[in-house]
Amino acid sequence: MSKKPVLFLALVVFCLAAVFISNYWHFLNNQEPQKALFLNYFDNKVGESQEACFSASLLNNSSASSLPFSVQYSGKALFSESLNFKGLVEKEYCIDSAVLSEGDNLIVISFADLGLFYHLEKGLFAEPSKTVLEKPVMDGTGFDFLRLFLGLLVVLFTFFIIFFLILKESSGTSGFALSLGLLVVLFIASFFVLDFFQAVSAASLAAALLAESIFLYFLRLKGLFPKIAQTKASHNEQTDSFNFYDFVAIILLVFIFLFSHLILPTHFQYFNMFYERSTQLVVANSGIPLSDPLSYLGSRPFAFIPGYFMVEASLSLLTGLQGQALFALMLVFVGLLFAFSLFYCLEAFGLKNLRGLGFLFFASSVFVLRFLPFFPRHMLSFSIMLLAIGVLVKRKNSLFSGLLLGIAAFIQAPVLLFYPFILVFAWRNFRLKQFLKSFAIGIGLFALLFLPIILKFGLPSFAVPDEWGYLIKSPIEGLLLDKAVLLFFVAAFLIIELFLVLAKKQKFLDKSLQWLLFGIVLSVFVEFLVSFRFNIVSSLLIALFALRWLGFHKASFRKLAVLSLLLAVVVFYLLFSLIPGGVVSNNVLFAAKHLKSISSSSDNVLSDPYYGHIVEYLGQRKVLADLWVEYADSEKLKDSYDFLKSGDYSILAKYQITFVINQKNTIFERSGQRYFSARPLEFDELDKVYDDGLVFIHKVQE
Repeated sequence: MSKKPVLFLALVVFCLAAVFISNYWHFLNNQEPQKALFLNYFDNKVGESQEACFSASLLNNSSASSLPFSVQYSGKALFSESLNFKGLVEKEYCIDSAVLSEGDNLIVISFADLGLFYHLEKGLFAEPSKTVLEKPVMDGTGFDFLRLFLGLLVVLFTFFIIFFLILKESSGTSGFALSLGLLVVLFIASFFVLDFFQAVSAASLAAALLAESIFLYFLRLKGLFPKIAQTKASHNEQTDSFNFYDFVAIILLVFIFLFSHLILPTHFQYFNMFYERSTQLVVANSGIPLSDPLSYLGSRPFAFIPGYFMVEASLSLLTGLQGQALFALMLVFVGLLFAFSLFYCLEAFGLKNLRGLGFLFFASSVFVLRFLPFFPRHMLSFSIMLLAIGVLVKRKNSLFSGLLLGIAAFIQAPVLLFYPFILVFAWRNFRLKQFLKSFAIGIGLFALLFLPIILKFGLPSFAVPDEWGYLIKSPIEGLLLDKAVLLFFVAAFLIIELFLVLAKKQKFLDKSLQWLLFGIVLSVFVEFLVSFRFNIVSSLLIALFALRWLGFHKASFRKLAVLSLLLAVVVFYLLFSLIPGGVVSNNVLFAAKHLKSISSSSDNVLSDPYYGHIVEYLGQRKVLADLWVEYADSEKLKDSYDFLKSGDYSILAKYQITFVINQKNTIFERSGQRYFSARPLEFDELDKVYDDGLVFIHKVQE
């Protein structure tokens, strides 16, 4: 029986399940800090014979039941008590102006190990003057069921035409991967053309997708499309079936993409927020905007490679989904594409029977495992690149491979470097002419798609590229942590190989394995000396080495079955032990949402640039600098760090800053390198209005 109907039904079920399950994501985590203290309002001016009042909210989710609360002025306790409560309470207190000095007075509020302060001026004022800060309001999300149904109907019908009609001769798994990849191509092509004519909308996207898919089917009927794609499968491909290793990999995949976020504390990473907010901007603008209204105080051009945003924005416009539900749909859609693209690529390298095991090896890299549940953009670009490799190796079709490579680069440009590196070391019968042709087509298509950005904003420039850009090197400890499992197996296989050589049973590795091993060493050195982004290349080459070594030694099914289960357990363990350490903490999430509630859209915020994307996405406020370093204003980036380290208040005046948000005693000045302050990063000339033990928020005095 053909697997095509089963795979199509699985796509439908997974898409619907992803949206509805997303309503229950992170149900074990209330996304609140253990403790927090924040001001709701306070009097900043007071006259003689008046009272100056303030209101503060106290949050206690810790195990401690009795916590001290006090108010001080000039080192004297004005009020103190021990509070026994759980959850959120509000305290109001008024200070008789008779106890205050003329001029500026610093009022200090303490709760457990947290502290706030604000400036209160005593003078000839007719009545007190207030600074009002609102309580945090959490946003709710929902979706329109009818629009969701109609949007998914358009997407799935387009996929149906590609899968069952255009690529009908292709096998189930190969056709599924190629059809999903071609659907991504249609998304980007439709959006790119419609955006050029400023005609992006749900209706125009639906019409374009259907028209393009029908046109491709017409080409197929005329015998033109097979000359482009050459997707006709061999008899062996048409009768392919899932084996035990495939099922282990698929079960793990389903869990990661559908259910892992029920348990993981949040789906927010410090950088995926930028991608999701950029999609929001594209949707709100009904096309690619000229500038980002929040990044670098609204001065940054919207010049990031937009391929991913075009795909996600298309899904959003068609289905009406936003936020968490949209991310969930994108995650499962791209996750399926990633899994079957990897299967397709491994088949092309002659490893069809071990493709499930290959996924398990690949996913045991901590970096790869991290982008599975958190970075659909990385998965999308790498998936299309894997298809490009598979088409070239399996079909020897340079044109189609080059077109896929160009689309992959339009999502994430570094794949233009990954593609040749992987092929040179992994393709046993490397064909230079076909490779050069496909590579040239890929570079040409990428240049064509990227040309509008260059014409608008000039050639790309980077602020501190060796600190936060593409040239971040992987420290040795990071490299070892990332590849600990993979390196263990490589070492084990090499030790076994040496024993076999010493026993004179064989020579040391065949030539293809030696060449692959050289590629692994070289890619690791590139990762260590040039850019950590090569970790995905080295991880894939190590996985290929492991599969070919096992195939060469004809490992038994029992041994491979045990190995696949062991790898699945390791991946599962890593997913819930190491991966949560990289997500945004509850303290930061709560602080960013709180900042939104106490500020207005006109306020300018100075944050640690590492927190910039979080403040822009959750706080929806303009930030002096973030870590989008392409086309970045290096002066604003430098001034952000300078203020946090030196407390130069002229920087706040220079940019009319209203709020400052930063970590208690750490500045994220470089990737993998932190600036630690011996004292808390408090700014005495400002009002400190929020403290959760990790994050501070200060407000410039009115």
